[in-house]
Amino acid sequence: MLQDQLFVLDTMNNNLSGQIPASLGKQTDLSILNLRNNSLSGEIPSSLQYCTELIILDLGYNNFSGTIPEWIGQNLSVLMVLSLRSNAFLGSIPSEIVRLGYLRILDLSHNNLSGTIPRSIGKLSSTALEKGIPKDYIQYLEDESDEGLMGSLYFVVKGETRDYAKLLYLFESIDLSCNNLYGEIPDEIGDLQALQNLNLSMNLLIGHIPDQIGMMHELESLDVAMNNLSGTIPQSLATLNYLSHLNVSYNNLSGKIPSEYQLQTLDDPSIYIGNPYLCGPPTTQSCSINEATSASGSLRNAYFSTIDSMYDRLITQLGYLRALDLSHNNLSGIIPRSIGKLSWKKGVPTDHKLVSKYGSFEVSAGTVYLVIKGEAREYSKLLYLSDGIGIDLSCNHLNGEIPDEIGDLQALHNLNLSMNHLTGHIPDQIGKMHALESLDVAMNMLSGAIPQSLAALNSLSHLNVSYNNLSGKIPSGYQLQTLDDPSIYIGNPYLCGPPTTQSCSTNETIHVFSNGHQDRFERLWLYIGVVLGFIMGFWIFCGVLLLSRSLRNAYFSAIDRTYDRLYVAVALTLIRLRRRCGEM
Repeated sequence: MLQDQLFVLDTMNNNLSGQIPASLGKQTDLSILNLRNNSLSGEIPSSLQYCTELIILDLGYNNFSGTIPEWIGQNLSVLMVLSLRSNAFLGSIPSEIVRLGYLRILDLSHNNLSGTIPRSIGKLSSTALEKGIPKDYIQYLEDESDEGLMGSLYFVVKGETRDYAKLLYLFESIDLSCNNLYGEIPDEIGDLQALQNLNLSMNLLIGHIPDQIGMMHELESLDVAMNNLSGTIPQSLATLNYLSHLNVSYNNLSGKIPSEYQLQTLDDPSIYIGNPYLCGPPTTQSCSINEATSASGSLRNAYFSTIDSMYDRLITQLGYLRALDLSHNNLSGIIPRSIGKLSWKKGVPTDHKLVSKYGSFEVSAGTVYLVIKGEAREYSKLLYLSDGIGIDLSCNHLNGEIPDEIGDLQALHNLNLSMNHLTGHIPDQIGKMHALESLDVAMNMLSGAIPQSLAALNSLSHLNVSYNNLSGKIPSGYQLQTLDDPSIYIGNPYLCGPPTTQSCSTNETIHVFSNGHQDRFERLWLYIGVVLGFIMGFWIFCGVLLLSRSLRNAYFSAIDRTYDRLYVAVALTLIRLRRRCGEM
């Protein structure tokens, strides 16, 4: 039973299950509610709208569902931190959230939210900037921080975990990543001039990166990776003097990368990877070639968006196929199991000159590219070198599991299944693909452990399993020891071991409990089902006997006959045994 006056409720990492009790809404003095990293489920009870003194509401890493209540923006007027990260919330982002005048941190990432980003989001920062932090709570926050209560509340910024207590006075952040948001990024987002972290990655956003983002002068981190954004990178980003983290990878961006001012310091080519028509430093892509081919790339995307679920019956018959690139389309459905039947016949057919009805391939091959390991490579330089160059199905809407049959593609060099909606495990059979050099399954919904068999892929030089639900210890033997970049595992909170900083002892405890908790429920339901089945069958049988006199008489007559037969058989057996004993 809760005490009469409750100010702080922190049950983080306690493996709690069930739903939030409605009675919690009676704690009208509650200021901090932290239920992070448990197994709680159900919807957010409407009674919490009466907790009008809440300044921190953290329900992240649970199994909450339903829509985000509108009353959060209407009633919780002094809320400074709203974190609903890693749940199963549906629906759109309520526009009422912009009424939270003191909000500093908004984290709705890793849910199933849909709809567009509300244009009114630009009003959020202006009200917060005018109001600042409520003076009545400043001393209270400092006291709680000293006691360690605030020290257990965290937020992910630039891929790192930060302490709330160190951020509330200095930081403003919005994280809407890993949802199903669509439409364009509204120009009004540029009005968030006090914002320091903006993460819109792994959604279905289209259109351009707004030039107005260049007005967000306090911005330190911008992540719009793994969407369907197009156009050029706006020159205005170069004027963001505090920008130290940028990620625009896996989109359809094109043109020359701005290199002036602050963008000169961001020289990691991986932040631009997956945009085959971007050119200029820090990528190795020459702008002259890239600009000439960008038009043909958009035509290819428009064509493949019309392919239906029958395509697997056609493609698997292409015996000399070297490169299959269906990326950046709107393909749906599952990956066909017949994909393992691709034969990858040796060499190039000698009785065919590489000519199509559109012209000589030998002449035009220099302007046709395949993206491998994030780099655009010419077909003409690859066709004679590889048995199976690559399969790229990234940036679509494929669902279901990765078929085990994909392991039969033992001559494949490059496999990219990133940015889809794939579920299940990474097949252990991938360890049989001994020629594999590049494997990318990032930004899906894969679960389970990373198979140990990947360590046996001696040619593997590029791996990306980021932003899934993978768990357990990262294999470290053989080839995987050379892949020591922690960013290839980021976004999997239950992965542990090198090269991440996550300790396996804590991580495995949480994960094992979660699995054990689920197994116990499955066994319990099995036992309940057996017992209920027996009880129902017994009463159905009794009911039939009670209702039918003829069946009742026949049933008891059969029992009497069976009893008589057994009695006679037992009696004769005993008589025989006595006679034998008497003779002896």
